Amino acid sequence: MKKLSILALLATALYADAQPDPTNPTPTAPSTSDTQPTSTMVEEKSAPTHNEYRSSILTEYKLAYFRIGDGKMRHIYDKGLLDMQLTSSFCFWKPLYVYTGIEYIGADGRIHRTREKRKIRMVPVSLGIQYIQPITFDFKYYLTMGGRYFFVHQWNHHTSLTHHGLGGFANTGFLYYLSEHIVVDFFGEYSYKKMHFHKMGGSTQVGGLILGAGIGYFW
Repeated sequence: MKKLSILALLATALYADAQPDPTNPTPTAPSTSDTQPTSTMVEEKSAPTHNEYRSSILTEYKLAYFRIGDGKMRHIYDKGLLDMQLTSSFCFWKPLYVYTGIEYIGADGRIHRTREKRKIRMVPVSLGIQYIQPITFDFKYYLTMGGRYFFVHQWNHHTSLTHHGLGGFANTGFLYYLSEHIVVDFFGEYSYKKMHFHKMGGSTQVGGLILGAGIGYFW
């Protein structure tokens, strides 16, 4: 009887040793998801592309120095002429735009031989085709050609003459984006129109060379 009791105790002890200890669980292999760190997406602002600047209407205000093409007129208005422009370009088929513009040009001068004062005012109205080519996302080149109708008024103490007529022009320049819609413009331009002021020196080239800058808004 004692032997049976001893055998029963030994069997119970062996069974207890074979059971896992609940306070010390068997370690499990880490899962693949646990070993890999969670990736985070960092959003970086990429540079805008050409397509992000899809504005189709450009309106500009420009100031420029106008050097009149006629030599006699340059001698009279030797300080140059101030040119103020308001222009708009409307895209009809990229990269081509319809260009429109109106200008005000004026100066006071003097005939040096007689010291006679003379004044001139011009209002040219332009219509043409403009080609705008992106160089980088914020820098563009353009070329414009078209017709220009000149309204010219010149007078002194004795005579006042007003003439008008159709001429032509071409301009070129660069647009730089300050923001998605605001640009600065650096340009050069040449225009041509001959008019006849018979009482003020005869035939005169009232067009000329323009150099200036402007600020614009792309709609």
